[in-house]
Amino acid sequence: MFKFDISEDEPKQTKLKEGAASFKVIDANDTDDKGFQLKTRDGKNSMMRVVLGVKDSYGGSGIMYDYFPANLGWKIRAFLKSVNRSTWASNGQLSPSELKNLQGLCILKSDSSPDYPDRVKVGSYTERTMSEPANETTPQDMHEDDLEDIPF
Repeated sequence: MFKFDISEDEPKQTKLKEGAASFKVIDANDTDDKGFQLKTRDGKNSMMRVVLGVKDSYGGSGIMYDYFPANLGWKIRAFLKSVNRSTWASNGQLSPSELKNLQGLCILKSDSSPDYPDRVKVGSYTERTMSEPANETTPQDMHEDDLEDIPF
């Protein structure tokens, strides 16, 4: 029998807010749990799923999923620019396993639809430049310790 401590307080959950955010790629794959190629809902395009550990500029953190259909090359290029790997887009192929632990910047936006409750999702990816000045409103890079603060 599994015993656990019921006196432990639940971790304080912080909701992600719209605006600038940093992320770290936790996982990426182009196949489902059974090894089949991930496809868009209409079945016409293959796609890749990326799991991101996200930290917004207000101190909120969480796990987000983003999807990259093969027919949206512009989105994949924007993502790769954000993680300083823009040259990887030159041949039109990408190995999802190479994305793990890469860090980048994005803009979060609110989204609502009949299929999903109101939520925040990645609206766009921000290209990193080495000449960017330090800015207090820009979130810092996510480190391994930050992932421990994300409630599951």
